[in-house]
Amino acid sequence: MEKPQIFKNRDFISATYIPDEIIHRDNQLQSIAQNMACTLKNSTPQNIFIYGKTGTGKTAVVRHVSSKLIEKCSEIGIPNIDWIYINCNQVTSGYRVLATICNKLDPENILPPTGTPRDVMIGRLISLLESKKTLCFIVLDEIDALNDKEAKDSVLYILSRLNENLCDSNVNLIGISNILNFKEDLDPRVLSSLCEEELVFPAYNAIELYDILQSRAEMAFHEGTYDPGALRLCAAMAAKENGDARRALSLLRKSAEIVERGCRAKLTQEDVLSAQNEIEKDTTEEFIKKLPVQQKIILLSIYLNQKHRKGEESNSGEIYNTYKEISKKLYSLNSLTSKRVTDLVKELDLSGIVSSRVVSFGRKGGRTRMVSLQVKDSQLENSLEDDERCKAVLDYIPTHIRRSDVNLDLEGNRYKALL
Repeated sequence: MEKPQIFKNRDFISATYIPDEIIHRDNQLQSIAQNMACTLKNSTPQNIFIYGKTGTGKTAVVRHVSSKLIEKCSEIGIPNIDWIYINCNQVTSGYRVLATICNKLDPENILPPTGTPRDVMIGRLISLLESKKTLCFIVLDEIDALNDKEAKDSVLYILSRLNENLCDSNVNLIGISNILNFKEDLDPRVLSSLCEEELVFPAYNAIELYDILQSRAEMAFHEGTYDPGALRLCAAMAAKENGDARRALSLLRKSAEIVERGCRAKLTQEDVLSAQNEIEKDTTEEFIKKLPVQQKIILLSIYLNQKHRKGEESNSGEIYNTYKEISKKLYSLNSLTSKRVTDLVKELDLSGIVSSRVVSFGRKGGRTRMVSLQVKDSQLENSLEDDERCKAVLDYIPTHIRRSDVNLDLEGNRYKALL
């Protein structure tokens, strides 16, 4: 008997696939297209800065418009148009951004990764642009990922002033950022020279996400292999989180893979719920595995206190004492100060791995931070077992728990270890 197949072409539910038609972004498409249309009249478009959260269609819209513009320019005989796309999450320094632009304009003469003086590189960039007699669109995606303020200021200032040194070419800058207040940190001189148009991409709502998933599912899956209710559930879950289309597509893809693994014929809402659990588990464990060793030990200290206290919260003093005990057992690890450990606990709280709250015991009782783990014990254990240092102390019992002389202070409603 032939195994049932859900996938017709799984590439269509990949986050990197750019569809021929971008839906629910008509206003943004029109704004960018109108700006770029200046090219067809031999005039220079304005620089554009595009803002919006991850998965709101920013990059897809820019890539879609660029492909249509190249196609149209070719039809009407405007041959010299260059699109240079740079993801600043991968090219993080100002030097490398400029070098990448030069290398894409002249792939036969690659600049070294370091060592070329900036003025030499700028001179080469101007020379390359002039020799090509081109209209060059430079797209800086995730520009907020450039590694420091100086890199952002210098790159944007240099690129925004290039046209002053060009006679036969023009440069147009398109910045894409996940951070709405990105420009607040920029030097006033940079802001003055950008002269840009701004465009904000809002998060998708559940109805819009459903339409996106439906259009992709028709291309990706065989007919009759998915329940529309499953798509609606994917859309609702992604909309509730942050309106991220990538998240919705990832959830749909994982759901379909669960159906495929089970050799079943139809994707249902139950598969979406299973996929959500798998994604959360995978994401959490991967996050913990990538934590610095000191944060792993702090997390382990919280876990050990909670494990041996039957799920009760631990206070910051207990956590710090356990942390010091574990650090002492792991001879290669130097202990951090109590304040630094508290700061790292706050970071873990922001990530959602732990939950913490400050409790006051009155004027004389002082204050403490109560902390509890927000992930399953099994998830934490799986994540830490790959680290030999953490694995060695997973069964450790903190001293204050082993000791029997613990006094319950009813007035303060807290435990005090009798030292």
